[in-house]
Amino acid sequence: MWSIQGDALGAVPGDDPAGWVRLDERRVDHLFAAEPERRSRFLAFLRRGHRGVALADAGRWVAYGWLATPRSGPADHLPTSTAGRYWIFYCRTADDQRNRGHYRRALVALVGAAAGDADPGDASTPTVFIDTRDDNAPARSAIERLGFVPAGVVHLWRLPRTTRRLGYWRKAEAHGR
Repeated sequence: MWSIQGDALGAVPGDDPAGWVRLDERRVDHLFAAEPERRSRFLAFLRRGHRGVALADAGRWVAYGWLATPRSGPADHLPTSTAGRYWIFYCRTADDQRNRGHYRRALVALVGAAAGDADPGDASTPTVFIDTRDDNAPARSAIERLGFVPAGVVHLWRLPRTTRRLGYWRKAEAHGR
C-alpha cells in the first residue's frame, strides 16, 4: 500500500480531473443500470458513506473509483485497523478505455475529494492511502508516478463460507516486486 499527503500530489500533464462527477444514488442507477451486481455494491458503498467518482461518455461509465473516509469506516477488503483514514479503493477502467490515463485522473479526483472532505478549520491536507495487488504493475506505476510513497503491506485472509476477512497492516514492511 502507499500513502500521499494531498498537497504532495505530483503534477502530471493531462491529469486534470475535469469531467469526473461525484457518484450519488441517481448517477449509480443511471450508469450501472445494466450491471445489477455492480449497481447494488455501489449503492451499499454510498449507504456506508464512501465517496465515489466516475467518468462517463454517452451515458456509459468509462472509469470509476471509491474513497473510504474517516467517518465511513474501512473498505470491505481491508482489516478494521485501516478505519479512520482516507483510503482509495475499488477503481476500474472499462476494458476498451484502458491506457488513456483514466486511472491516474481518478486518483487525482479522489485525492481532491479527500482534501475537500477535511474538517473546516483543519489547515492540514489529509493523508490518503491506496492499495493494490503486487502483480498489478499498471496500477503500481500510476500510483508511484503521482507521488504516493510505500506505507507498508496489508495481509488478508478470507474466512471460508463467509464474506468476513481477517488481516493486519504491517506499516514498516517493504513492498514485494
